[in-house]
Amino acid sequence: MKALWADNHAILILSVFLLSGGFSWVLANEINVEQPTLIIPRQADQTWTQEHESNNMVVYSRAAANNAMREIMAESAIEAPPWQVLSALLDYPAYPSFMPYVVKNKIEKTHGNKTWLFQQLGLPWPISDRYYTLIMSHHDDPHYENSYEIRWDLSDEESTQKGKGMQMMLNRGGWRLVSANAGQSTKILYYLNADPGGALPSWINNMANTVAVPKVIEAVRARVQTTSYPPPP
Repeated sequence: MKALWADNHAILILSVFLLSGGFSWVLANEINVEQPTLIIPRQADQTWTQEHESNNMVVYSRAAANNAMREIMAESAIEAPPWQVLSALLDYPAYPSFMPYVVKNKIEKTHGNKTWLFQQLGLPWPISDRYYTLIMSHHDDPHYENSYEIRWDLSDEESTQKGKGMQMMLNRGGWRLVSANAGQSTKILYYLNADPGGALPSWINNMANTVAVPKVIEAVRARVQTTSYPPPP
């Protein structure tokens, strides 16, 4: 019965993906705890528990240090060069067309490799909609050639956009895109620690995370396979 509830409410956690799909969160009425600098794991170690494996994807979870939501990590691969996967993930205006439940994705400003991104999620009744503004950043991965890293966290600046439903209060995550097969494919690591807030108990949201994260990766996989992006200069 718990697994059924989790699957039915998986969409609650997709807010995190958009990356996306990594996060840690606090509710509006909780004490605000300053978050440490986000470090995306490079692989699953003994601190992670495997939740399930299917379709060339493994999903793990572990207890978070400062909230009730478990951290989620997924490992997979996409048959496309890392630059092409990166292009899909940085194609922010297109998110409503391929990222589940994203109805609005508005770039508020950019500075260097950082983008302030307002996102509105449209969730089915009886779940209220969610909105938030992320600070997205992307970098070359210094450990691997032709590989990349994306990170995001919530912005503490007031958005110019008017959101609908409940505002997320904490949201963190990231992607690692590592070149494989002589640059023809990409090893993916997706990290997430998220809590959508609201009245649902944490055990439902925790299990929903493990269901939703693969959906985010599959959405990116489908986008890369059906969309032609120009190679980097």
